[in-house]
Amino acid sequence: MKKLHQGQTGPKTESGKKVVSKNAQKTGIFTQGYLPTENVTQKQNEFEQLCNEWNGYSVGRQMILRSIEQASLGIERMMINEKIILEGSLQSLDIANEFCSMADIDPLRATALPKWFFSADEDDANKQFALSIDNIWREANRLKMQFTDSIIPEIPTLFPNLYRYVVGVKTGNVSFINCLSERCKQSTVALNLAVLMNQILEKYPHHMLWASDPMRYQTLINAVRARRMRDAVDLDKSTRHGTNFQNRILKGFQMLALMDQYEKQDVILMSEPNALPMQDIDQADDQKDKEGDAK
Repeated sequence: MKKLHQGQTGPKTESGKKVVSKNAQKTGIFTQGYLPTENVTQKQNEFEQLCNEWNGYSVGRQMILRSIEQASLGIERMMINEKIILEGSLQSLDIANEFCSMADIDPLRATALPKWFFSADEDDANKQFALSIDNIWREANRLKMQFTDSIIPEIPTLFPNLYRYVVGVKTGNVSFINCLSERCKQSTVALNLAVLMNQILEKYPHHMLWASDPMRYQTLINAVRARRMRDAVDLDKSTRHGTNFQNRILKGFQMLALMDQYEKQDVILMSEPNALPMQDIDQADDQKDKEGDAK
C-alpha cells in the first residue's frame, strides 16, 4: 500500500523543532501586513506556538494553521473595531443633550457637564466626591439653622465633615469659629456659613447637581449609554462575522486532528503489516453496525 505520510508525526528532536520554528517565522501570515497598532512579535510567537502544538512541520499543516491565525486575527480586529465604535458613540454631545432632556435639566447645561458625569461607574472618584461635598453643604445648612453658643464644643462631633473642611489639616487647640471667620470674613456665624454654602455651590456646581439625585441620574445615564451602544453596532452583522471566523477556526482544527489520525494509522501500518488501513477499518465498522441492525 502506498503511504501518504510515511509515518510522520512531526519532529521529536530539539533541532527538528527549531526547523519548525524557523519555517513558521518564514511563513507567518501577514508578517508584512499587520496594522501599525498590532504587535507583530506577539502574533508571530502565537503562530510559532501553534506550529509547535500541532506539529506544523509541513507546508500543508502550516497552510491550515495560517487559516486559523487569519480567522483569529479577524475576530480580534472585529472586537477592537467594535470597541472603538462604542467608545466614540459614548463621547457624542448628543448623550448630554439626551440625558438633560430625560432628567429635566436645563439643556443649556448639557455642553458644560463634565465627562465623568456620563461614566457607567457609579463609584467614580468624582461621583464619590460629589456625595462628600454635598454632605458638607448639608451639615453647614443644618448648623446655620441650629447654631447657638452652646453647640460650639460639639461641632467636631455633630458636624465632622464640615469641621474637617473648614479646619483642614490644622492641629492643636483649633477654633472652628475662628477658622470659619477667617475663611468667609463675615460678622456672624450664620452669615459665614451662608457664604461657605454659596462658595461650595459656585466651586462645585456639577458635583452638587449630581449629588442632588445620584441614583436617578446614574440610572438615566446607564439607559442612554445602553441605547447608544445598541445603535452603534450592527449586532446581526457582527454575529455573522464572528460565527464565520469561529467556524473557520473549528474546521481548521478538525482538519489538523484528522491529519493526526491518518498519520497515526500510517505508523500502525508500518509496524503491523496485517493491520487494516483507516478506510477499511471504517468500512468494517459500518458493516458490523449493519449486521447488528439486521439481527
